[in-house]
Amino acid sequence: MTARIRIKKTFRLLLYGSLFFCILNFQSCKPKPKDFKDVRKEFESKGRVVKVLLTKSKTIEINCEGSFQLCDINGDKIVMFPKSASNITIRFNDGRIDVGGKAEFEAGIELYTHKESFSVNSRDYRGRLKIIQYPESGRIAAINEIPLELYLAGVISSEMPARWPEETLKAQAVASRSYALFQANHRKNENWHLRTTQANQVYRGIEAEKKKIWRILLKTQGEALLQKKSEEVLPAYFSSTCGGATFKASEVFGGEDFSILGVKCPYCKKTAKEDYLNWPEFEISLKELRKKLIRNYPSMEKLGKIKDIRPAETIKNSGIEKITKVRIICENDSEILRGEDLRLTADPTGVKFRSTVCSLEIQDGILKASNGKGFGHNVGMCQYGAKQMADEGKNYRQILKHYYPKADLERIY
Repeated sequence: MTARIRIKKTFRLLLYGSLFFCILNFQSCKPKPKDFKDVRKEFESKGRVVKVLLTKSKTIEINCEGSFQLCDINGDKIVMFPKSASNITIRFNDGRIDVGGKAEFEAGIELYTHKESFSVNSRDYRGRLKIIQYPESGRIAAINEIPLELYLAGVISSEMPARWPEETLKAQAVASRSYALFQANHRKNENWHLRTTQANQVYRGIEAEKKKIWRILLKTQGEALLQKKSEEVLPAYFSSTCGGATFKASEVFGGEDFSILGVKCPYCKKTAKEDYLNWPEFEISLKELRKKLIRNYPSMEKLGKIKDIRPAETIKNSGIEKITKVRIICENDSEILRGEDLRLTADPTGVKFRSTVCSLEIQDGILKASNGKGFGHNVGMCQYGAKQMADEGKNYRQILKHYYPKADLERIY
């Protein structure tokens, strides 16, 4: 009897031991989650390279974690630089690019480093750095050449909070990818494709990278919006808060409509900040506005002092009225300008003069924009609207279909 009990106990121990090793073996065969360094390496080989204008000024500060070399873009000259605790100042000097007083280059230069990143004006970026000169203005430009998906990792959380719903972030990833591809295609022969500001889309480099954003990019990798008629990539415009309706691209920007139509948006009013929906009055003196206009449009100098500014064209959708063109009446003549051009000339950040859904009037030499509603240009996806749609259970495909009803969502790589 005792022997039988021992045999049974031994059998149980062998059985449990076998099960334990089977479980261990099963666990070891599970696919490991991707390390984000591996994801970055994978993204480096996918999608096209985009060229981002980081800055254009008389001086630029650069640095790297380790040593680096600067090469003449013609391949005629290479200069090595050791690791430095302080930034190196690059400036345009008498037709040449001067690097910290240690080297001069006649043409543009490229930076090469064994490290994964470099810094420009104390902000870190991935990819490659090229510096070119603009002799006519005595300035130099820093251009970040970077694979598209790595670029997007620096865009998504710069354009909306990473804590927002995953489906909203996916919609933003597709819209940003589409917009970047469109710009790269249409500016393929230019020195750069995109700027780092709201003039295109906000890009903050490595600072904006987050694990959640890498996952979003993996899940939407290569997905873009295409125009139905031509199957070309859609310039998927987006803005913060439409205030109740978006508008056709051609009505706001002129030119083609790119299949971007105006739609009703009952969503952003439920979630956007109050001062995004109804923003405070913006003011600028006519004297200051004239200086800014001449800086952007030199031909306007001959028109003389500004006397009045009036809406020249407005459009309506769902009770929302937007100024699309303004007439600037001056001493000698008048000029028609797009509403968005006036807004972003008066306030290049777009943070105070938040939209052209507003009233314009001049009092005592001051232009006042009042009764303002919404934040941005009102074309394409409304970001706060997209957030509310996700909160209500809509997925990113449904969000994109609502704001871009004439576009097709396709995986293009």
